[in-house]
Amino acid sequence: MPVTHVLDPNGDVTLILKDPDAAFAHGCLAPQQIYETETETPSPSNFATNGTSFPPSSANLEAEARAKHRADDASLSSSSTEIRFQVSSAHLILASPVFKSALTGSWKESVEFKTKGTVELVAIGWNEEALLVFLRIIHCMPLELPDKMPLEALAKLAVVADFYDCMKLIAFFADTWLTTALAPDYDSLLDEDNDRFIPRNTLRLWVSWAFHQEDAFKTHSQHLISYARDSITPLGLPLPETVIDAMNRHREAAIADTLNQLMAKKREILTFKPGCDTECKVRIRDALNKFLDKDRLHSVTAPYPDISQFNLALAAKNILSRGWRVYHENDSKKWRYHKCRHSKFSWIFKELKYRIPGLDLKDLKPWYFSFDCSPDDYRGLAD
Repeated sequence: MPVTHVLDPNGDVTLILKDPDAAFAHGCLAPQQIYETETETPSPSNFATNGTSFPPSSANLEAEARAKHRADDASLSSSSTEIRFQVSSAHLILASPVFKSALTGSWKESVEFKTKGTVELVAIGWNEEALLVFLRIIHCMPLELPDKMPLEALAKLAVVADFYDCMKLIAFFADTWLTTALAPDYDSLLDEDNDRFIPRNTLRLWVSWAFHQEDAFKTHSQHLISYARDSITPLGLPLPETVIDAMNRHREAAIADTLNQLMAKKREILTFKPGCDTECKVRIRDALNKFLDKDRLHSVTAPYPDISQFNLALAAKNILSRGWRVYHENDSKKWRYHKCRHSKFSWIFKELKYRIPGLDLKDLKPWYFSFDCSPDDYRGLAD
């Protein structure tokens, strides 16, 4: 089969991409690199599929590589579409510890490469354009890179770079693409079911995590924590569990605190001394009860399905937004809306927060921002 993309005319490695453009960022797992050893059968590992909070150390890199998924022969042969890249082993080995292990370790492909001087490597499911940009960066072809990359394309590139463990190299070239891709999409906040905002914001969170963008990471984690109406998931992206768990803890704590404030206010309304007359207090209490009963907020528990912090605070502040009408016998209009300040829920719940602060990247990636430590110093300490 002819080569589709020639990165090096004298390249000694053919990288075969099978099942290109597999489903992305909606519950799919990261595609796998296929290696075989002469003596071992690799066992499944999450190294290839859900990322890691810590960069692999050189000491266990080959052991991690041995643990990658190996697809069975039937699934490989059933894939009718494959794309071939002619590439240079020297560039692959220099740029990526994963490729270095594949070409110089104890794999079947490594032995073939040492014996014949050429070899074929198989990868499954990567996006073709993302892999091509990735390989062009590795092969020092900056003039062949696109001027702009949309968000999803950049997220796919980050997944490839994360898998092959050469994110810092890719980040150097990706810097010009990040500003546009990571700009907040406030228009999508109006989507009723979050069906556009949450997936795209998760992509932005992943890109900001992968390329170490502190401000963007804080912004987009804030958006997910504040606007998500269910438990936050990585959508198949290799975001570490520590990040997802931290966002869900912040979201649930914020909603729980808001609900506690609503319940506390319900209990104290009738005894609130600075309030208006008894009728006013009773109406406020009844309105709050109705609000709590309508969405069963009395009994809702974590993870608080169908509730976002933003919508909960907004709805609470808009209870009785028009108040109620009161009869005034001596007034020409007779009926007027009650305008007591204490009957306005926007004032009663003025302390409720619409948005919750986002996460700090430095707290989750201390090894990246510290000059006095190594990644191994933080292994197992992220929780």
